[in-house]
Amino acid sequence: MGLDMTYQAFPRDTGLIELIRAHVDRWDSHLWQIPAWSLPHDADPTTDEERWLLEQPAVQQVLQRMPDPRRWRHRPRSRSQGKLEWILATPEERSLQTYEERARTLPYRMVFGDRVLADHAKGGQGLHVRMASHAFVMQAADTLEQLDEQALRDRFEAGQMADDGVYKAHGNDTFDDLVAELQELTCFYRRVALAGFWISVQQD
Repeated sequence: MGLDMTYQAFPRDTGLIELIRAHVDRWDSHLWQIPAWSLPHDADPTTDEERWLLEQPAVQQVLQRMPDPRRWRHRPRSRSQGKLEWILATPEERSLQTYEERARTLPYRMVFGDRVLADHAKGGQGLHVRMASHAFVMQAADTLEQLDEQALRDRFEAGQMADDGVYKAHGNDTFDDLVAELQELTCFYRRVALAGFWISVQQD
């Protein structure tokens, strides 16, 4: 049991966000896990939920712009989200005591999404789906590309990360492995920024 991250790019000018926010009954438990969202546009839906979803003009517009949404999805190789936030955070940010304070920091927003998409849009384990606008995607891509890797390495301590209670940190993480995952996220952000898309971020 654990929390996996899914970053899904989508075009903003399709009405998808408005569709999600308008149908509380459809997205009260999970959002991107509806199988139809993972299907190419010419696949046959097999459930009422899939058929309803594919009939929506907003979804049809999304699929016209990106016939296979899976090509615009990033799933990290491990459950490293908390570790990436910790690496990116300053000592002051690491010492913040409340979730509300953490959620306002740039490291948190780059890893977990800039803001909540809708109060009722949640993953299967009850966590809010978050999103990032194209403007934030560009900011994140620029920030991540300009990181001083040596400065990050100098303040990396696997043992301290575990002592701080970071999710899935057990004291044996290596800096190089985490930086490789950070680079993959950076590349995804830059690709999405160049395409002009927004991003949804789900933990599930």
